[in-house]
Amino acid sequence: MGDKTFYDLLTIDMASIPEDKREAERFIRNAYRDMERTPEVNLAYSVLKNFRMREDYEWLLKHEEWVNMLIKIDIDEMDDATINKVIEIADAMSFKES
Repeated sequence: MGDKTFYDLLTIDMASIPEDKREAERFIRNAYRDMERTPEVNLAYSVLKNFRMREDYEWLLKHEEWVNMLIKIDIDEMDDATINKVIEIADAMSFKES
């Protein structure tokens, strides 16, 4: 999908989604209703309409740089010290968000 997010695909502004779960689902469904049903659009709708999945997706977007770094790691080539450092950094990040 390149640089497009699920919000881009459904032409939704993330900040405009209502806080209430039912209202949010209705809002997202209305955006999806008139769209051509491509696999990408269907996936975007499936993720964004589900409150928990949407929260997880937003976390991934917020931490895109960190996630991309993790994807590139070859765990088989890392020593214990490096693995422990990665875990330490991840733990520190989780405390900052609380």
